[in-house]
Amino acid sequence: MGRHHFVAVALAALSLGASPAQAICDPFSSEIGCPPVTSTPITSSPSPGVPVTVQLNRSAATLAPLAAFSNWQLFSQDLLEPLPQKVPAAAKELVAPGPETSADPAYRFATTPGAYYSERDGWRLRAWGGTGGGTLLPARHGYGASTLNGGYAAGLKLDYAFSEQFRAGVFGRLAEQNINGAGILGFSSSSSTLQEAGAGLFAQYQTPDWFVNGALGLDGVNGTSPLALISSNAFGVRSYNLSQSGSAFNAALQAGLRWKLSESQLLEPSLLLSSSSLNLNGGSRFDAVTNNRYRIGSINSSFGGLDLGVTWRAPIRDGKNLFTPSVRVSWLQRGFLGDTPSTSIGVVNGQALNLRSPAVEASGLGLQGQLSYGFANNTVIYARGGAELYSNSPLWNLGGGLQLRF
Repeated sequence: MGRHHFVAVALAALSLGASPAQAICDPFSSEIGCPPVTSTPITSSPSPGVPVTVQLNRSAATLAPLAAFSNWQLFSQDLLEPLPQKVPAAAKELVAPGPETSADPAYRFATTPGAYYSERDGWRLRAWGGTGGGTLLPARHGYGASTLNGGYAAGLKLDYAFSEQFRAGVFGRLAEQNINGAGILGFSSSSSTLQEAGAGLFAQYQTPDWFVNGALGLDGVNGTSPLALISSNAFGVRSYNLSQSGSAFNAALQAGLRWKLSESQLLEPSLLLSSSSLNLNGGSRFDAVTNNRYRIGSINSSFGGLDLGVTWRAPIRDGKNLFTPSVRVSWLQRGFLGDTPSTSIGVVNGQALNLRSPAVEASGLGLQGQLSYGFANNTVIYARGGAELYSNSPLWNLGGGLQLRF
């Protein structure tokens, strides 16, 4: 993927038989990028024999995979993040004395901060949620910025500790992204929505000194895909919304080390790799003004990214409870995996156009902060917030949750 770049690429044209029409591609946030388009006068009644010029604008093919990936990447951080909990009293080599009494000996403070993230027993249930927004793609090549206008991700996971270090479980999730695609030339901005509902499996191997976590999931996806059209035989822009459905396969892998800085501080250098493969079906829409049906190709693309950084944590005793602030600073990289989106927009009874967009690659700085509070019975609540500072396209996020042991 390398350094980020947004590239404007080719102009695509479509010729019809008896009613020839030329389709001019979307230069940035759709399936392809283009150089500036030569303006064609728009009249209400073109002269006989003059071809009807048609300009098409569709913003979802690039923005939908990017938004779906951004949501999954943040979700996988919550899914795989171990919350600090007091150590089971049975782990005698890791247990520090007091302030517990004989009336509550089940969980003790640890002699090493890393033990708060590794030693586990029994079942745990966690519920969490979050929201976010910001700029998906910056203003460039005549476009304004394309944005993520809110949305959410909510998760529920259940895991069992098969040993003091290894645990595995299942998770479910619901998510939504509200996307605003920027306008260009005579087109205004357009809105689209993605909704995901899915489930998956995850596993974690945690020690006081290092850890490896992984997750796989499958979502059912529904959404809307806007299509805007300008033709030379009518005034104004005609906008249509097409419903699309499909699936997304999601994966995440996390690994890192734990370094003890002091009796109440540790440092975690770690790497998170995540990917989302989105598949949405195509569709078509009839436009009475040009007397043509326009075919919208399916979206089939994989998007991936990495988060490489270091987390500072400080488990602090608060009577019989545990208060833990943490801060993470990381380098972020994202982009399409393999080919960039390739779909078709054309006239059903004419020749289809195979359209292609440049990879939307970017790198930036990630900042995350979290506060968690563990009670004497190892119930944990937490809140987090942060930002992904990609060049000219910052994203923000807020969230929190509750974890129960039983």
